[in-house]
Amino acid sequence: MGVRRLLLTVVLGCSLSASAQYNPWVIGLHASSTSLYTNTVLSLGEVFVNNLIANKMDGVTSYHFTVYNYHDLKMESPEGDVRVKRNTFYGLTAFDLFNDFEVGLKFGWHELTSPFGAYLYATYGMNQYKIEFPEDTGYKRHELQNIRIGAEFELTPLVDNLPDGGVSPILSVKTSYIKNFKYTGPEGFDLDMVNNGFRSTFAAGVTYGEDGCYAAMLFLDIVHYNIFKNLRTRDMNIGLRLGVKLFDD
Repeated sequence: MGVRRLLLTVVLGCSLSASAQYNPWVIGLHASSTSLYTNTVLSLGEVFVNNLIANKMDGVTSYHFTVYNYHDLKMESPEGDVRVKRNTFYGLTAFDLFNDFEVGLKFGWHELTSPFGAYLYATYGMNQYKIEFPEDTGYKRHELQNIRIGAEFELTPLVDNLPDGGVSPILSVKTSYIKNFKYTGPEGFDLDMVNNGFRSTFAAGVTYGEDGCYAAMLFLDIVHYNIFKNLRTRDMNIGLRLGVKLFDD
């Protein structure tokens, strides 16, 4: 598939050869961000590289694009609420653009005729937080760099409807373990100030078109642990993502 055809396919939809037989194994890059602009750049790079790999393997490239994301963040100390600044999906500051992104590898299996799919991930990630404690006079930046190891399971219960262009619900659950290896804060670089833990994404929606080449899913992304020690944390993202599968001729 040429570059021009690939660009048109990403924008307009699947190619016309979806009824062919394809390798169910998936290997390639995985990239995402809670910034519209960073996510767009990362996703386009991801789909170009993965399409090249899929062409060699006679596989399918799945492309996911987040069109809306709301970040809900709250922290409490033993002394009471702590002011935190949320990064915003449409923001253009460095804090918004280079926040909560991950880049790495993806490996998995999903046969087009099977209702089940499974994927493994290994990525590098970075998070930034701007926090103001009661004794502070303004927000102070805290940066965490980490390794994220995760697994995702996908269910398409009415997959038999899809070869003829029908519709099926689609559900997915992804859980990752986040291991911080570097922390930079106003008081230095002490990793003992932060915790490691699990983070999960739950998504539900519909997939439709020939062989399920389109998808639209609502997602809820939840951090299950307190990011900083002695700070009770609620950190989640709620959003909408669209998907398209690219089939090579």
